[in-house]
Amino acid sequence: METETINYQSKYGPNTNFQFPTDEDTQYLKTSTGEVLPYKLFSGRNDADPNSALLREKDNQGYANDFALVERQFSENKSLSFMAGTKVSDVNDVAWLFRALEDEAVEHTFALYKFKDDSYLVQHLSTGGITSTVVDLRLLTGNVFKMQPESITLVHNHPSGQLISSKHDRMLLQRLHEIFDHTGIKVEDGIVINLRSGKYLVFNGDLGSDQALELSVQNQQQRKVSTFSFNKQIFAANYQPFKINSPEDTAAYISSQKFGLSDKTEAIILNNANDIVGKFILPQHRQFEKLTELMTIHAGTGVILYGNNVNEQMYKEYREKLELMGFTALDAILLESGNYHSLYEKTKINVYNHLVDKFSKNQLNAEPIVGVSENNLNNSYSKNFRNMEEPPQKDYVKLFIDDSEGNTKHEFEISLTEDDKVNYSQIASKIQLYRKPEDHVLLFVGGELLTYEGNEETEKIIDSLKSLFLPDEKKRSNLFSQSNFHSRFKEEMDATRSGFSIDDIIGEPSIKDYAKMNGDDLTQHLNKNKEYFNNQTPNIMETQK
Repeated sequence: METETINYQSKYGPNTNFQFPTDEDTQYLKTSTGEVLPYKLFSGRNDADPNSALLREKDNQGYANDFALVERQFSENKSLSFMAGTKVSDVNDVAWLFRALEDEAVEHTFALYKFKDDSYLVQHLSTGGITSTVVDLRLLTGNVFKMQPESITLVHNHPSGQLISSKHDRMLLQRLHEIFDHTGIKVEDGIVINLRSGKYLVFNGDLGSDQALELSVQNQQQRKVSTFSFNKQIFAANYQPFKINSPEDTAAYISSQKFGLSDKTEAIILNNANDIVGKFILPQHRQFEKLTELMTIHAGTGVILYGNNVNEQMYKEYREKLELMGFTALDAILLESGNYHSLYEKTKINVYNHLVDKFSKNQLNAEPIVGVSENNLNNSYSKNFRNMEEPPQKDYVKLFIDDSEGNTKHEFEISLTEDDKVNYSQIASKIQLYRKPEDHVLLFVGGELLTYEGNEETEKIIDSLKSLFLPDEKKRSNLFSQSNFHSRFKEEMDATRSGFSIDDIIGEPSIKDYAKMNGDDLTQHLNKNKEYFNNQTPNIMETQK
């Protein structure tokens, strides 16, 4: 038996139900031959409040377990104009379509979706500077899985006219091959446009694969080609998302939802601000593809998986695949006998009443997991623990981080092991990651209470713990170089979401690319151009090539 979730709507009223409404005026994305695709075109309508600067659509009156608070939509990009036929049968047809790029002074990148009937769709991915542009694959991959084209082609221009692929051109194409490997969707060779020579470049992910081909006139009736950008978003009328600040927040949020007894996997989608923008039950068939699709469409950058059938192998595979696209699998929570096990940290996460209340004001969402008693669901100590007469057991410690007013912001129950280095690492990492300079720290361990006031530096607090756990200096672990010191909710989000790796930058070939393509010894090549190379101010992106 499966029980419905007491969900977001019960607190804030109806929302999108992850399907924003349609009516007779709704416009849809279409292929070059007019076939309707499962995407709505952004209309710019604001049915909730005509005077609001925030773009919204009408809310949906339906209720369901799953919900989404944001939906990205395509809009027509009219900044570039192309003329071509309605079908693309070969690489020449694609190059012909984008021939107008030869006049552009900055780089543009496009993806061409080719369908089985040779119809197509053009998505504009980015516009950059004179030597490079940044491509965000998070705006592409989920759409490819949803539209299921026969193939995709990456097209961009080199304003200088150089028909040589750069290192980053090839690296990006390699990533696309990895992402869509074994999916049935073909990644075609990349194309670089420069038709002043009457030629265009075709390349794959391998060095030395460049081919300059002659452009021939397309033998089809020419028409205007619509180009689309995935650059608009609409919000639920009652957009008040919950925020996840810690692993304990995740466990508390999950505990505020009912979860059926059947085997299933669910996903909490978070945006760049750690707001929950959607929750979904994932299908058993094509689960990863559906997850990518949901994250792309519903403005996600990170995801937390949970369920009674998640496992380490599944989490590892999903994590690695999502990283290729720029998404982050923050954690996978295994629900087992009323307990919450983090597969990332490989430890149990406790559920605290005051955090559950955060996600369930007026008890609207405070529902235990079906089949588990409330007593067993949350066996953590309350904030009143410090007033209890009985000291804590010695096989774990209690850590409280309070604000300057004495209100508990974070509390942790950390199991002790026989390895003092591990104990020290776990406690110190929590303090380092969650304490602000003005916060107080209270630590119950071995029946003793250690207190640190807000005027004490965090590093000094951590150092003082060494006398408790690491009295012998020779036993010190190299804590600050260990990966488990860093929080998945801080380091990974910041590093992954704040920008792009150099793999996402494509653009003009560098001097090193020239040397490799020409078979020259790099030292000789640099010496031949030493005076010019030293006097030229490097482009900000050129320094990364």
